[in-house]
Amino acid sequence: MSESAAQAVVDAIERNSAISLLMPATGPGDAKRTRFLGQTSAGIWIECPPKQQLLAETLQRWGKPVGISFRTGEYLVSFSAAILGYRPRFTLSAAVGDVEAICVGEPVGLRMTQRRAGYRAKVALDAEIRTLAWPIDEKASIDIIPPTPGIICDLRDLSINGVGVILKACKGRSPRVSLDDRIRLEVSAAEKHLVIGTRVRQEPRKLPDGSVRVGLNIEGISKTIEGRRTLAQIAQLVAELQRIEARRRRAG
Repeated sequence: MSESAAQAVVDAIERNSAISLLMPATGPGDAKRTRFLGQTSAGIWIECPPKQQLLAETLQRWGKPVGISFRTGEYLVSFSAAILGYRPRFTLSAAVGDVEAICVGEPVGLRMTQRRAGYRAKVALDAEIRTLAWPIDEKASIDIIPPTPGIICDLRDLSINGVGVILKACKGRSPRVSLDDRIRLEVSAAEKHLVIGTRVRQEPRKLPDGSVRVGLNIEGISKTIEGRRTLAQIAQLVAELQRIEARRRRAG
């Protein structure tokens, strides 16, 4: 069991994280969505999915393990564990009350695998990242700064493939942007200054304050040496945002 994977399990239990439960671990069928409840000297407690008590008790008698998996950042953590017992009333908190619970033993075959290279990192509201956007013509170069002022943005998420932004309203007017528009994006964070060519990939959604939420695809970034450098910087920024996400999750 790797130290990082074991710590991920500990952190997930402390947060009562959502999990996928496969009963039995090697059986067919859909995984049940449930959650960790806590850990005691008896073992790891998870909420028993509805109407699964009989199956859980049968698997315990047969000595058949269940499969458990959950996501943490860009990673998928998975393992199997033996069912040790069932409790009809497990008190999670005074607010939640009692739930049915299954106790499982020590994780077996614990694995921590990267879900995908294009993991989309969330950007905290207090992140010190400055973002500006310019709608540009099809043939315009992103290396040339447009003469018009950039639209102030809130960066909401970032991956090496795409960007989620909120284009802020100015003097009560909503930004004008349409599906398939090209957008020149400038992102400044700490010592990084990125100029990115993007295209609107989903229908812009107007928010109550007049701002517009937009999903953007990053375009043509790996076709040049400079583009590949920018791609590497985006990957570094995504990694930094992931570390911030992980620290905040551990802090609760």
